[in-house]
Amino acid sequence: MGQQRTIDLKIFRSIFGHVTLQLLPSLAFKYPALSVSDEDKSRKVPRTHDIETNQRMMYSSFLTTMLSHLFVGLCLLFIQVAAVLVNIDRYKGEIQRTHNMLRSWQNAADMKYMYWDSDLEARAGQWSEGCRFEHQMRGYGENLAFMSSTGPAPRPRETIMDGIRNWYNEISLWQRRSPQQRLQFCGAACHYTQLVWSRTSRLGCTLSYCPVLVDDRGSTYRNAMYFVCFYDPQGNIVGQPVFTPGPPCTRCPGGREPCRNGLCAGPDIARRFRRSAAITESWMCQSPKVKCSSPNIPEKCPTKCSSENEG
Repeated sequence: MGQQRTIDLKIFRSIFGHVTLQLLPSLAFKYPALSVSDEDKSRKVPRTHDIETNQRMMYSSFLTTMLSHLFVGLCLLFIQVAAVLVNIDRYKGEIQRTHNMLRSWQNAADMKYMYWDSDLEARAGQWSEGCRFEHQMRGYGENLAFMSSTGPAPRPRETIMDGIRNWYNEISLWQRRSPQQRLQFCGAACHYTQLVWSRTSRLGCTLSYCPVLVDDRGSTYRNAMYFVCFYDPQGNIVGQPVFTPGPPCTRCPGGREPCRNGLCAGPDIARRFRRSAAITESWMCQSPKVKCSSPNIPEKCPTKCSSENEG
């Protein structure tokens, strides 16, 4: 996970060649090295073979220098904008424990214990490396956070824990909503509701360093740490409650399950049967926004997509 991107020289050769072709005409127009000076014209000095050769050499040397500087600049630019996936192995346990601690505070009768999922972690890493502060919306729950700085890069643990704290602090916005509003939409508290969605049982998170982070409005943030968590099954489904209030572990989804710190810690049914169309499609594929033409959807929604193909 702590990998760092390297520069592909083929990309720069391609860019170098393209820029060279584009730059030659403009440089030739701006610096007409093969023309005779005004002084030479007044003296009516003829253009000899030696003068033309020297001027061609000067032009070639100048052009080579300019393109060399341009090539170095492009290399530095590519290095600057490339995201780096930060190794957060030392923080995974703390992220998982913090999620489960906050979930146990809800006094919910059906709150599932949350396990770490390496597949979700990999998917979250692919998204965070894109340095786009916006939701992917590919059938997983998502919580995003970042910290930027004009000085040294923000510290990884500070970014992670500050992000989780801010997500949970949306509880005050959630508590202001009426019971009817809570079933309609999560409003400005969607990070909190996903964090404590009772049926969610897996999470995977990553952290990327982004020299430039761009949000969905086009605003840019430099020197940013970008924290992304993906969840499965996803929460924030319209018409469903976030959790069922009541004594802990009295209404676990799997019936009588072991109770671990007030959380239903029975077998992870969604993990055991994750390839089952009945389990997978019950929470994701019913949405009309899910298109079978999208990547990975046919394998996640086999029943839905096979029926569309037959129709």
